[in-house]
Amino acid sequence: MTPMTSMKPMTSMKRVRRAFSLIEVLVSSTLLVIGISAVVVGVSVALTLHEHERKVGRALLVAEKRMESLLLLFPNATELNEGVHPETGFEGFDADGRPGGDDFRVVYVVTPLVDGSGTTGFKLDVTIKWDERIGERELTLTTARGK
Repeated sequence: MTPMTSMKPMTSMKRVRRAFSLIEVLVSSTLLVIGISAVVVGVSVALTLHEHERKVGRALLVAEKRMESLLLLFPNATELNEGVHPETGFEGFDADGRPGGDDFRVVYVVTPLVDGSGTTGFKLDVTIKWDERIGERELTLTTARGK
């Protein structure tokens, strides 16, 4: 007879893990979906902001172009008619950068500058309006000229 060796009962043996549990898979899948959703929302917001900034930059160029053309065409303050001048149609820049397009509406306002001695010059406001998803937006440039 051989001496008896000590044997451990089967219940105390450690189980070897060979796969992920269902809970672990669900938690990691949920975290992955949340992460991908956050990235998609972030990219969408960034694209919307980029489009807005691109339109603001183009509107600024259109406003500068209109203001310079008015000041060059009418160098004397008396040549510009006082008051609000209605929208002059659409202006903008085509995709290739040339003037034209149909993105922006232009309004300009001429206001006389008056002191105790009478009219001393004029103030010119050029307002550019355009439409975006959130509604109509506008940008105004102002300059003042003396006699």
